[in-house]
Amino acid sequence: MNYDITPMGKFIDRLSLVTGVVLHPLLMPIYCTILTLYTVSPYAIMPHAVKTSVLLYIGLYACANPLVVIGLFVWWGKVSSLQMPTRSERIWPLICTAAVMGLSLFLLTPNNTPRPLVGMVLGESLLLLAAGLCSIFWKISLHAAGSGAFLSYISVTGMAYNIDFAMMAGVAFIFAFVTAWTRLYQKAHTPRQLIAGYALGIVTMGLTLNSIMNNPLF
Repeated sequence: MNYDITPMGKFIDRLSLVTGVVLHPLLMPIYCTILTLYTVSPYAIMPHAVKTSVLLYIGLYACANPLVVIGLFVWWGKVSSLQMPTRSERIWPLICTAAVMGLSLFLLTPNNTPRPLVGMVLGESLLLLAAGLCSIFWKISLHAAGSGAFLSYISVTGMAYNIDFAMMAGVAFIFAFVTAWTRLYQKAHTPRQLIAGYALGIVTMGLTLNSIMNNPLF
C-alpha cells in the first residue's frame, strides 16, 4: 500500500482506514438487517425480542463466524493479516467463509428470519465464493463487491415493498465512491478490479435476492 507523508496524503490514508472499516464486507449483513428491521419495511412491526434475536443470529452467523474463519487462517500462518492483501491469500479463506455462511442458512430459516435477510445471507455467501474462485486468477476488490451488494439489497427490497430508499441508496453510493477513490489513490486496486467488484456484488446479490423473495419455500 502506498502511504503519502504529505498532509493531503495523511488525510486520505485516515479516510481510507475509516471507510475501509465502516464499509467492510463483513459488516454489510448488519447494515442490511438494521435497514430491514428498523425502518419503514413490513418487518418493522415485529416484536422487539424477535428483532433482537434476528440481529444476533445475523451478527453471529454472517459476521462473527466468517471473522473467526479468516482469523484461523491468520493464526495458522496461511494468511498474513485479516485484510488478506495478496490474491493468493484470499482463495481458501473466502471459500471457507462462504461455506460457513451457506451452512448458517439451516439455522436462520426456521427462526423467524425475514425472507430478504435469508436471501441476503445466501447472496453474500455466493458472492464470497465467487470472489474466492476469482482470486485463483485475479485479485478483485472485496470492498467494492460488498458495496455493490448493499446497493443491490437496498434497490431490490425497496422495489419489492414499495419503499423509498433513495436517500439511503445515495448515502451508500457516496461512501462506495469515497472507498473506491481512496483505494485508487493508494494503488491498492486498479479501476478494473473495483468495477469488477461492484458488478459482481450487484449482480450476485440482485439475482439471489430476487430468487429467494419469489420462492415460496423461504
